[in-house]
Amino acid sequence: MSIKKKRQAGTDRETLVRVLRDDLKPGRLAQLFQGGAKAVILEGDQRIAQLWEGLCGVNPGDAIRAREERLPWESSILDTAWNHRSGATELGDMLRFVPGALGHIARKMIIFQESDCQELQVIPDSFWNGNERISLSPDLLRTAWDLMSYIFRSAWLDGPEPLPYAVAIERLKYPSSTAEMDKLCHLLADAGGQWTHIGQRVDAYKAMATGPFDTKIIRDLFALSSLIPGVHQLLHRVNKFLRYFSRRDVPRAMRMIGDPHVDGSKIFTALTSDRDVLVTEMYDGRAWLELPLSPNTLTIFPSQQSTPLGMIPTVHRILMKEQDHNSVSSSPNITLSLAIVDRNRA
Repeated sequence: MSIKKKRQAGTDRETLVRVLRDDLKPGRLAQLFQGGAKAVILEGDQRIAQLWEGLCGVNPGDAIRAREERLPWESSILDTAWNHRSGATELGDMLRFVPGALGHIARKMIIFQESDCQELQVIPDSFWNGNERISLSPDLLRTAWDLMSYIFRSAWLDGPEPLPYAVAIERLKYPSSTAEMDKLCHLLADAGGQWTHIGQRVDAYKAMATGPFDTKIIRDLFALSSLIPGVHQLLHRVNKFLRYFSRRDVPRAMRMIGDPHVDGSKIFTALTSDRDVLVTEMYDGRAWLELPLSPNTLTIFPSQQSTPLGMIPTVHRILMKEQDHNSVSSSPNITLSLAIVDRNRA
């Protein structure tokens, strides 16, 4: 049965719970999340390791891999451009780097099942690898679908069949150091003109906004005002003071590369990862707790679209350990995100 991991300070609620595959009966996840759990770690399901190896774990130098899918951080910038979808943040290949807020290279896709057939549909259905278009193994996609469907049934209490849903697959590669993160941000800023530089600074200032500055419209005004000498110093002095009392405060020798948020377009998010410089934390209502992500477990938590199911979305953030450019990372710092999304919104 479930193993108690963390209790919220001053209460008897379990906020981080471990379960085995056989414990995940229909409705079990719903009971845990509605009972106060912020995240549930699924262990003992061999499909997790199979998905990790099939989607993220093959060595890029493998001779067989040359004839199969190559992820955007393994291939050329031209392939990434061909696989990119203009204006899209949930499908295709992308580079997303905003100082203090975002920092990853990603490949994203969605799989779903038509109501009148068992065959899975995939968007995009293939990716460019040089002059070839490469598709993922149907067996691998079926494994991802079956695992997330199994999880969704465990999180569903209202009737035997969940609402029409899809499974979003995201493979996210993070920099191996803060120095590498800075270099990538500078590279992308220099890819455009002066306004690109100004735009990146505005985005960075928006990510820094704290307390009353971190609200709609005010956040934009804070960022634009930060461009004005004199006003910048005053605003940021106040903002720095407020930061000590906010959820944006981070420990020493750490940098935030994914600001506190809930996954707005998802119902449930499930993460597996191999990392050594990254830390993903959830907010339990009083403090930040680290999520123990690994390639053999799946950490599941409710996202924004779970509120109609009577659940509270889990706020989480991503931190990176401060390291210089001489530091060597022994892990790939890749995260595999599987999520349940509303098919009608996908």
